[in-house]
Amino acid sequence: MLTKDENLSFLQKKINEIKIARFKTGIDPGFQLPDNIISTLRTDDEGYIWFFSSCKGGHAKNIDKDFYASLEYYQKGSAYHICLGGKATVIHDESISHFSKTKASSNNQILIRFKMMKAEYFESRSLHTSSLKTRIRDFFSDIFFSQHYRRFDFPEPAI
Repeated sequence: MLTKDENLSFLQKKINEIKIARFKTGIDPGFQLPDNIISTLRTDDEGYIWFFSSCKGGHAKNIDKDFYASLEYYQKGSAYHICLGGKATVIHDESISHFSKTKASSNNQILIRFKMMKAEYFESRSLHTSSLKTRIRDFFSDIFFSQHYRRFDFPEPAI
């Protein structure tokens, strides 16, 4: 069984390979954050994913709460995809030097910090390209060591 750090490292590696995700908020449409495609800027060792998202109009300064959101990492031709659920926070701090503030202000972009709380990893294989020997070996190894689907939970510590 993998530890929390090993699970997080595994997901970080996979997220950094794909980098592109669909961002969806779990809040009402009046919040002014549309579903969109994002590009991951960075993942850190605390389970946060940093990215820019678009914001309709000048409403970014009015968003000051945490909200539930999801990210779906998928790339055509990739052997896997990842679905994440967690808590997102709009970062308003003007002192952030890690990211370009000019990008954020010029394109109605806001910086979001997403905390992974649940993750699902799906791996797919093409049976058409596998030999019969490979399919038989995979069948028996999947009975004991299935890695095609993994679920990860990263609950926040109780304070």
